[in-house]
Amino acid sequence: MSSAPQRQAHPSATGHRYRLEVNAFDRVSSLLVSLLVLIGTTVAVMIIVFLFRRFSPETEQPLLQRIPKMRGEPPKGYEEDIEPPGLEDAPTDVPPQLQDTLKELTNAITSKTAMLSNEVFQSDAAASGYGTGKGHKDYDGTGGEGGNMPIQELRFDPASDLDYARMIDFFGGELAVLDRRNNKVYYAKNLAQGSPTTREGTPEAENKANRYRLLSSGVLGQIELRLARKAGIMKAGAIILVFYPDETANKFFVAEEKMMFKNGVKALEDVDRTVFRITKEGREYVISVEDQKYF
Repeated sequence: MSSAPQRQAHPSATGHRYRLEVNAFDRVSSLLVSLLVLIGTTVAVMIIVFLFRRFSPETEQPLLQRIPKMRGEPPKGYEEDIEPPGLEDAPTDVPPQLQDTLKELTNAITSKTAMLSNEVFQSDAAASGYGTGKGHKDYDGTGGEGGNMPIQELRFDPASDLDYARMIDFFGGELAVLDRRNNKVYYAKNLAQGSPTTREGTPEAENKANRYRLLSSGVLGQIELRLARKAGIMKAGAIILVFYPDETANKFFVAEEKMMFKNGVKALEDVDRTVFRITKEGREYVISVEDQKYF
């Protein structure tokens, strides 16, 4: 029985199988698509940030550091001597009793306003008055070539001398006594303790440090005198001041700026005087602005 001849399969049926291959065109296309997605995402994020900043309410940011003292043109008619008003400025027809009162007042002012030869401090009286000399007026009462810092007054109603000492310690303050006889500065801190920490310094060093201070109001000056005596640094005819560190100064400046912005004032040179009030809350002392005057 003869077998039928077998037919061979067509070459097309036994040829190469088709496979998926990635060529250079596909690679370039994928890269371009990825870049477009990345760019689109970046643009979308930028649009969201822009819209958020555009329509979100703006908040005033108070200064977090002490404002540097900017100098301007000094008021007309003032010069650089620092002579405070005295008895010689009073009218000649003043009754004798009133003359004695003016003399005592002059002595009291002189004890608080006498200056160093290098003009470290400006008298509180010269900052707001005049004498036979043409004392240079400076807004912050610290002397120099004029400026635009407001006068800053401190008000506090302490329950006792110890309460005021604790307030000074709370803000890191340091009591300073300027002895005009030997041109030295005597310091005391930790005033609430039985034995305050004392040290000596020079006006040049204090002038270089340029530390923050306020005008003491009410009975605070009298308490400062008693605290200086208690610390053993009080000298005859000396000037008593309280210096605060920059951290405390920042707190006062922030409170001052908040009140300024609240009243619609944008420039610090438009502020003439700021009155700070210290209140006690538990064991802490809180700074607030009691009053603020503008030009």
